[in-house]
Amino acid sequence: MVRGTFQDEGFAQVDYDGRASYPMPRGEYEAKHILPPFDDLPSRKEYFISTPCAESRRPVKGSSGARASYSE
Repeated sequence: MVRGTFQDEGFAQVDYDGRASYPMPRGEYEAKHILPPFDDLPSRKEYFISTPCAESRRPVKGSSGARASYSE
């Protein structure tokens, strides 16, 4: 199920069944009728304050998230 999680500067963060999460412009979010309505989404700050496990899913600052490659 596609669901909005929070809004930030005209974008909604959209979660795709826990498999992936992407930012989506407000116009596209509203055109696709994703729930909850954009105006009901918490701000990014409110979301991370109220969702303790969300903090652990955030990338580490300065980390690209890419796996290290090892050469022989």
